[in-house]
Amino acid sequence: MLEFGKREQSFRHQKETRESIKLLSQAKLGQHYALTICLTALVCTVILGVTGHEASAAIIGGLDLVALALVFIIGRSNTTKITEPTDEEQ
Repeated sequence: MLEFGKREQSFRHQKETRESIKLLSQAKLGQHYALTICLTALVCTVILGVTGHEASAAIIGGLDLVALALVFIIGRSNTTKITEPTDEEQ
């Protein structure tokens, strides 16, 4: 019986480790996509501004800045919430 408990605990640790690695890789991938999108919007804003389309550059740059700020605010508020354990986790 004791051996069964040790194997179950070992399996649980391995499962939690795999889940943690998966979450971290998803977060890293999301950050790379966000960086790519922001840099693309910045380049578009600069090109439009230099070519004389200041209004379009201001709109794209402003929307990009507001969207980026919202993502960070929403992301930070979601990570600070404390969740109650479900029945399965207890």
